[in-house]
Amino acid sequence: MTHFITSRPLPLNDKAKTLIQFLNDHPEAHTAYIHPDYQEPLIEAVAHITDITALTAWTTHGQTYRIRWLTDSQPKPQYLPLPYNHAQSKYTQCQNAPIKLGCQIQPNRKPWVGTAGAPIKFRSPDHQIHYGFITNAHVSGTPVKPQDKLIHHPSDTKPPIATTTIVAYPSPSQTNQLDVAFADSKLTDYHTTAWEILDLGQPSDKLHPATPHEQYKKVGRTTGLTRAVCTATEAVSKINYGTFTATFTGLDVFQPLQTHFSQPGDSGSLILHNDTNEPSSLLFAGGGTITLGIPILTIKQAVPLSFNHRERL
Repeated sequence: MTHFITSRPLPLNDKAKTLIQFLNDHPEAHTAYIHPDYQEPLIEAVAHITDITALTAWTTHGQTYRIRWLTDSQPKPQYLPLPYNHAQSKYTQCQNAPIKLGCQIQPNRKPWVGTAGAPIKFRSPDHQIHYGFITNAHVSGTPVKPQDKLIHHPSDTKPPIATTTIVAYPSPSQTNQLDVAFADSKLTDYHTTAWEILDLGQPSDKLHPATPHEQYKKVGRTTGLTRAVCTATEAVSKINYGTFTATFTGLDVFQPLQTHFSQPGDSGSLILHNDTNEPSSLLFAGGGTITLGIPILTIKQAVPLSFNHRERL
């Protein structure tokens, strides 16, 4: 059975309300966040066009914010449509079970691939305990038929490795906080996935909320092991899903320390603190430079989870 849970956020705080209003007032911007360090209130606004110079201040409810404009393409989900022409790597090649995560997956008969992010223990709404991995809902898809639940590695030319158990898919008609899926990797009484991420080993069972100026890392099917710095938290962004645009609140923002932190195909990767292996965010969208993550703490509010397979839920 696949459980569908709402992507709707908890009651919006004043910061989220302010940033949503800013994006509504200035549709040329797709992402906005309040700068964490500036001495006076400052909104950094990201737009896909380069000639925005007129607006330098904005006032709402008696509060004036300085506006600093940045340029980047509108974020999109980081799945990779088929066919793709990337070279084979250890992140895309077929592994024997138990499969280390951070690897390529493809939902049954779907024309895209993404990443199985990390090993996880979770509890479904019917109070059943599951072991498997976390990824994005736009990677797993939203199952309608029983065969739609099957997830394969590295492609659906190989046997399934998991079944989609929980899905939270965003909606264009509301603000969102979740694009997440949980897959149970127990098939025929055997878990097909390892409690390990390629290149990183086992994630810490402690969570580390993303913090500006600190460094983070992830392993994804396209770019492998890459690192970034967190530049902001609690961002609001309009994500282009192709057939609709979804507004998200409460996002973490990352800038690469290398050429790229993420590229299409890396959706579903777990973002961890660089020094401690502590989980922070779930990678789900990116523009030309920025990468956006959903805080693990936000996901945990919707689905009881642990990165320690021995922890009680």
